[in-house]
Amino acid sequence: MITKEEVIEMLAKFSNEERTLSMRKSCPTSLNIYGVSVPHIKQVAKEIVGITKLNKIDERKHLAFELSKSDIFECQCAGFEYIKLQKDILNNVSKNDLEYLGSHLDNWVSVDTFSVYINGFLWNKGVITIDEIKKRLESPDVWQRRIAVVSTVPLNQKSNGGKGDTKQTLEICEMVIADKHPLITKALSWALRELSKRDKESVMMFYRANENKLSPHVKREVLNKIITGKKN
Repeated sequence: MITKEEVIEMLAKFSNEERTLSMRKSCPTSLNIYGVSVPHIKQVAKEIVGITKLNKIDERKHLAFELSKSDIFECQCAGFEYIKLQKDILNNVSKNDLEYLGSHLDNWVSVDTFSVYINGFLWNKGVITIDEIKKRLESPDVWQRRIAVVSTVPLNQKSNGGKGDTKQTLEICEMVIADKHPLITKALSWALRELSKRDKESVMMFYRANENKLSPHVKREVLNKIITGKKN
């Protein structure tokens, strides 16, 4: 069985100092950053899948969790990618596992990867309920609140198995209108724009009903998406 240390060595081969500096600015985090690009992180995750394909699910799940709890940013992301690529692991993630995986996230990239690939996917599958999503919105931790909002994205995203869920998406969006933290308003914009691909009329109705409460950039991005099909 490949070890976490060996995976780190695989990622380190693609490290880039210039990208490290760029990531430090665009994605502040307490984690160590090697400066590995997203395509290379995905490449390493696929390689790990191939290397471990004959291992038992418990062994692969253990590796995935070790990677996702690493103090290295790219290793954490590779862990989430590794889980996403193996449906038997993904379908074996429990509610306690979700709390564990989502409890030590401190940057928007890791949060969004976890939310779309794992938390939102399992919500879409009925493993967790909207009430459990709402509990995250009660947290003073902005990352937990962002998880709740971004987890609506795979409900409406074809590439992640979403078939469209206007009711639950707008219910969560309604609950964060008053939350003006930039990380939440950006997540709200994303959630509404993704839903607009499925149900433009309902998003437009939501927009009109809440126009005076929405942040300026949310109004601009959502309206542009509805009218032009583009964010900006």
